[in-house]
Amino acid sequence: MRLLEKVFSADNLNNAWLALKVKSRTGGIDGVSVEEFARDIINNIKELNTLLCAEKYIPEPYKRVYIEKNETEYRPLSLLAIKDKIVQLCFLNYFRENIEKQFADTSYAYRMHKGHKNAINRINDFLIRGNIWVCALDIDDFFDNIDRAILLDKCSKLFPDSSVIRLIEMWVKTGVVYKSKYSSSNKGIAQGGVISPFLSNIYLDCYDKGMKEMKYDNVRYADNILLMSKETASLSNSLNYTKNYLADALHLRLNKIEKEAINTKFEDFAFCGILFTKGKKIITAKKIDKIKRETEDIINSEQIDLAVKQLNLHTDGIKRYYSFFDINGQFNEIDAFLIDRLAEKYNWLLLNGNKEEQIKFKKEIKNIEFLNSYNAAALNAKINNAVNKPLSVQKLRTPLSPEKAVQSKKRQYQKYWFENLDVLIAAPFSNIGKSAANIVIRKDGKIKNEIAAGKLNSIIISSKAVTISSEAVKLCTDNNISVNFVDDLGRPYASIISASGGLSPAAIKQIEILGGIKAKIAARAIVAAKIKNQLSLVKYFSKNKTLFKTDSVFNNELQTIVGCSLKADETGLNIELDELRGKLMGIEGSAAAAYWKLFKMLIPSAYSFEEREHQNARNIVNIMLNYAYGILYTRVLGAVTLCGLNPNVSCLHTAQNKKPVLVFDLIEIFRAPVADRTVIAILQKGIKVKATNGLLADETKSLLAKKILLRLNTEFIRNKKNTSYNKIIIEQVRQFADFIMDKEKKFKTFLAKW
Repeated sequence: MRLLEKVFSADNLNNAWLALKVKSRTGGIDGVSVEEFARDIINNIKELNTLLCAEKYIPEPYKRVYIEKNETEYRPLSLLAIKDKIVQLCFLNYFRENIEKQFADTSYAYRMHKGHKNAINRINDFLIRGNIWVCALDIDDFFDNIDRAILLDKCSKLFPDSSVIRLIEMWVKTGVVYKSKYSSSNKGIAQGGVISPFLSNIYLDCYDKGMKEMKYDNVRYADNILLMSKETASLSNSLNYTKNYLADALHLRLNKIEKEAINTKFEDFAFCGILFTKGKKIITAKKIDKIKRETEDIINSEQIDLAVKQLNLHTDGIKRYYSFFDINGQFNEIDAFLIDRLAEKYNWLLLNGNKEEQIKFKKEIKNIEFLNSYNAAALNAKINNAVNKPLSVQKLRTPLSPEKAVQSKKRQYQKYWFENLDVLIAAPFSNIGKSAANIVIRKDGKIKNEIAAGKLNSIIISSKAVTISSEAVKLCTDNNISVNFVDDLGRPYASIISASGGLSPAAIKQIEILGGIKAKIAARAIVAAKIKNQLSLVKYFSKNKTLFKTDSVFNNELQTIVGCSLKADETGLNIELDELRGKLMGIEGSAAAAYWKLFKMLIPSAYSFEEREHQNARNIVNIMLNYAYGILYTRVLGAVTLCGLNPNVSCLHTAQNKKPVLVFDLIEIFRAPVADRTVIAILQKGIKVKATNGLLADETKSLLAKKILLRLNTEFIRNKKNTSYNKIIIEQVRQFADFIMDKEKKFKTFLAKW
């Protein structure tokens, strides 16, 4: 009997089908679901058997989908058709056990009778035996960078049958279809293929065996590698061997290594989402955050009955992965987080007055399975806590005065409101559409957000492959919603504005004032305001720090900025505008040199900030600043357009072809109080930020944008009135317009308080 007939017998194919239908929900590019395939299962299995044995079977292309990796990143997956899943699983069932016996025992992912628990136990065993030095590595885009020729050569030695190799080659080389477009590539294997993990272990097994031959201790879990040694010299040798072997023999490279040698007696380290710390193995903070984020997303995106089912699946997955470790306290933390989010959800139902939904909510949450086990009384208490917490907490407090009570409730919802005033689209392949009077954001056909157009200020698009419908564009222009496009560095490159603006009287007046005193007054006022706001920012962050008050360098640079502020105020206006611009720019440059030296002192030294970089920035602090300025730029441009000014006519900056120099003028006033302050606050709080090759990581980009937008929208008291930086920017631009139109005698600039 030929090998194909043995591998793909009708019984083997049927067993693969029985295993598949239990856990597989999604079909592939042919649109055939598990249910549809089951309707004619006998004939479908028979047809597969015939095609495979006759070597006439050809797999369908993979269907490309994107799943959320984190808040801002999406991982591409390649979905197989149901029939192709059956064939690959049948193949795997037949060959896997015998071939896995040949694999090195240091790899643990996608292995029979192994897994992450065994990997963690192996690491623990190495530690007990004195391997106190470790280095954690991961391979850059592993699945996408596998060299197919090398992989097929390895397979040919394991499967000495050309018909089997032909099958593997088809699975490896089959392209993907996304939005009806077929595409192929010359390297990599599909993430989502049933046999892809198996093939990945075949590809890396030579590395695993090489490490054993060299007597280097390590544990590998898929593309994650932990090097372990008793001495730093040996660890360094194993790291060099790994780098060279992966590059030379497998054409792979490692991602940036955070630390090449960690002494586990004094430092913590993480592997497979588990943190080794003080003799315990707990869930990493990053994974805890992800679990909480996913929990919150489930509660917010589903009806409560569907949410409970998803939550229980979510909880079951967490238990299966983490319950072997020292996680009781962390499970309590996640359970408490779940309770709080359910309380928030129920609070919304109370506010909306939907009695039917409230009853349904109370009923459904009794079916929630928490991470920790509770007796009946404790479980009842937790469930009651979820539905009673919003009210009971208020009963315990001393009653507030009516005014304070209203303000308290206002603050409770302000953050939610402000986060919906501006929409940031950072996910690729998103679509912006319209439904009635609402803006609708979709991803992979699913609604991610829907907001009434009347509640929106702006839409900022900072990702590639985002589409917006013409109906959505019209709804935005009808409601004065600015739509702004920024690149990966945060630099705006396009905005959508209404075509009905025309040339306003203010725009005409801008050109007229260039030869007169008003342009000079405005230019001087802008430079003076920028310097004073930089001074206020430094004073704000240093006011409670004795170290700065006694530091001679700090005080000298501070006095330099004070002196520049006075010079700007006193600069004479009885010279030509171009000459005045030169003088003001010189003063501004001297102030900036001192300001960035002080700024450096405010940034934790771990970020290695030395000086301000504008173009092609490599330091993460500079990259964050540039991105923050880009978001601020869109807000100033929107205000300029709203007030009917011409963005291309400037007082301070010299006119440049196709450059909105008026925006360059007015943004100077707000860089320090909005953008610089937000960046400093993020870094001083120790929030983890990342950048690669001059670009912010998606999660850092999303975090920074969210914080900047919150800074712009959050209300505060100024001159006994509620205001926000959004309002102040518009008022500042309008004040400039009124000044040049002779409606105001003076040009008053915004000065931040500290």
